[in-house]
Amino acid sequence: MKNIKGIIKGIAFFTVLLIIVILTRNIPEPKHSIRTSYKEWAEIIGLNATENVKVFCYDGDNSITIELEDENGIEGYKELCSVINAHNKFVDENSDYFPDGIKISFVNSDGDNHPTKAVFFNDMCENYGISDYLGDLKRPYTAKIQYVFIDMFHTDTSLIENGIEINVPVIILLADSYAPSGSELTFLNKFKNAEQVIMDFRSMDYDKSEICKEIKEYQSNVEVYSVGTMDGKYCLEKCP
Repeated sequence: MKNIKGIIKGIAFFTVLLIIVILTRNIPEPKHSIRTSYKEWAEIIGLNATENVKVFCYDGDNSITIELEDENGIEGYKELCSVINAHNKFVDENSDYFPDGIKISFVNSDGDNHPTKAVFFNDMCENYGISDYLGDLKRPYTAKIQYVFIDMFHTDTSLIENGIEINVPVIILLADSYAPSGSELTFLNKFKNAEQVIMDFRSMDYDKSEICKEIKEYQSNVEVYSVGTMDGKYCLEKCP
């Protein structure tokens, strides 16, 4: 009898444990996880208010990382752009809010275990050796987002093309397996006040002058650079 009771208790325990596991797995992941000391900024730019973008924000060592997972196609991308534009507006209106040298990155992906599609950042980015050559531009420091790094293989550029204008002056195009050209570059006209475009197609041979001309069809006033190497590091080469 005691053995039977013990078996029943064991079955009941594992049944309850199984139910807890199932219920835990079915609990939806929160859309907003904002762990930052810069609460006024987070509130004003709408990090807690997005409907089509999951937001995960956390502070680092004089840095803020905001992970953005856009959903529902174009609606999610528009909302993502609105958040970044709101950040730049906030910095314009509150120039002394952030400490000097803070690094702020908005990282766009489709979630955990998915590749990064784009990174919008203000100062430096460790992805793909970009930090090797950004200093060549000699841009002054600001807490505003002044760079966007776009992985052309993983980004749906039609969302950018059909989205809203975003104010980012430096556009970095990364492509490892091909050199985007022609209509693939149409989305560039959605970047307001663009100043510089970097062709980071470092692993391929391509017609730099031809793609430079195509870029200028959509952004006529920008400087265009390709990425080369010098002394084992990546560097920028200005296109004529």
